[in-house]
Amino acid sequence: MSEHKEDLEALQTALQMEQDGREFYQKAAARVHNPLAKRTLNWLADWELEHIALIKKFYTSLKEADHWGDVREAIKDEPSPKQEVKTIFKEAQEQIDELVKPDDEALEAYKTARDFENKAVQFYQERLNKVTDPDGKVFYQFMLEQEQEHYEILDNSYRYLENPELWHSEEEGWMFDGG
Repeated sequence: MSEHKEDLEALQTALQMEQDGREFYQKAAARVHNPLAKRTLNWLADWELEHIALIKKFYTSLKEADHWGDVREAIKDEPSPKQEVKTIFKEAQEQIDELVKPDDEALEAYKTARDFENKAVQFYQERLNKVTDPDGKVFYQFMLEQEQEHYEILDNSYRYLENPELWHSEEEGWMFDGG
C-alpha cells in the first residue's frame, strides 16, 4: 500500500502539471497571432485533457481498488501525438505564403512550453524509475513517451516558425554539395 500511497501523491502532482499545462496552452494560444502557433497551442491544450482523464482514471482505480486497473487496455487506442500533429504541419506548408510571421509572443510561448514539457519528461522518467508495479511502469512509460513527443513537436514547431525555409531543408534532408 505504501507504493500506492506514493503513486497517489505522484498522480496528484501529475494531474496538477497537466492542468497547469492546459491552462498555459490556452492562455498562450489566445495571445499569439500566428495561425500555426495558435493551432498547435490549442491542440496541445486539448491533448492535456486526454492526459488529465487518464490520470484521473488511474488515480480513482488506485484509491478505490488499490490497483492500477488495466493500463494497457486504457492506452491501447490512444493515438500518437506525432501522427495527429502531421495534419497541422501539412496545412501550414500548404499555406506558407499566407502565414503571418511569428511574433515574439509566439516564440516565447514555445520556449516556455518546451521547458514545461521537459519538466514533465523528467517527472515521468523519475516515476518510471521508482515504481515497481508493472501497470504503473506501463502508465509512466506511456506518459513519458507522450511528453517526449510533445517536446519534439514544440521544438519542431519553434524551428519552423523561426525559419520556415531552413526547417523545410532540414525536414526534406536536402544536402548541399560544396563542390
